[in-house]
Amino acid sequence: MSLPPLKDTKEFQKRFLDQIKSRIGGEEILASHLSMTLGIGLNAAYKKVQQTTLLSLNDIILLSKAYQISVDQLLPFDFSPIPFLADGVRRQPESYSDYFVNIKNHLEKLIYLKDVKFINLSGEAPLFHFLLFPKLLSFKLYAWNFTSWMLDKYKRELDLSIVDRDTELKVHVEDCLKIYYRFEGIEIWNSRMLDITMDQIKYFIQLRKFKNRHEVMELVNSVYDMADHLSNITSMGIKKAETNQYLSKAKVEVYLNELVYSSDVFYVFSRDVEAVFINYNPPNLIRTTDKRFAGYTKNWLTETLKHSSLISKEGELERSELNHTMNTKLDRAKKEIEGLLILKYPS
Repeated sequence: MSLPPLKDTKEFQKRFLDQIKSRIGGEEILASHLSMTLGIGLNAAYKKVQQTTLLSLNDIILLSKAYQISVDQLLPFDFSPIPFLADGVRRQPESYSDYFVNIKNHLEKLIYLKDVKFINLSGEAPLFHFLLFPKLLSFKLYAWNFTSWMLDKYKRELDLSIVDRDTELKVHVEDCLKIYYRFEGIEIWNSRMLDITMDQIKYFIQLRKFKNRHEVMELVNSVYDMADHLSNITSMGIKKAETNQYLSKAKVEVYLNELVYSSDVFYVFSRDVEAVFINYNPPNLIRTTDKRFAGYTKNWLTETLKHSSLISKEGELERSELNHTMNTKLDRAKKEIEGLLILKYPS
């Protein structure tokens, strides 16, 4: 989807300010953000919002840097580059908490937008569903650090209790969980979603990274618990995260697709903004609000849904088949793990 031609400089300014609004959560606080970022009075900022005063080149440079806006994407050239932001490249997280602070920042911006929905095409099981299972999430964080972040302080020990032990990390994880589980949307799954996790467990058994057999089997049981959780989502058509402190839930349509395989893709849309998040170098994300790419992604995912089967609520037959397939695969992987444990952890 291409942008329409620019009528004049004011049209560009409107598009530019719309990008800032999508990042801060609406127009009500736009003037105060301009005032703070540009170091100008509130009245002068309102004039720029109302476009009675044009943004200067210096204004555009300062605001582009502060709100991570690519001017290219606002110019209506079909062949201009499509800009992506890669948080993990721009600044590697220094801790597990850092990663979730960044995810939370993106989620919090969505709260203030009207009628936010999403379509998620999953390769692996979606990140946000792991957040309900502390041992399993601790393991995934170790695996992601092993392959992507390579932070020295986490390399030495595979600690399955780190999400429960690290208070700061636990708070950020729960915040992400509470926010994500309040958005309605569509998730497109496949029967291979948990395969990579079981393969990662096998890999780290061979490296003898676990303390003992019992720890491994506790982790395997967590994978089964997650499979049960996913099954509950499909049977109710609702994703729900509940503790003594909070309840977050929302309607979700879940589809099964065995034809398309991709890294995780999130297409997020509301009245005010479209954005695409893609899992690249898991669990790092690249993202864009480029209208051409968002439109292309929307069309692709809409076509993908045509080749998918609804498995939430009404899709009982397809849902039953998926549960059977996933549990059969888990049982097979569990037997392989038990065999590896005899070899690698004999006592």
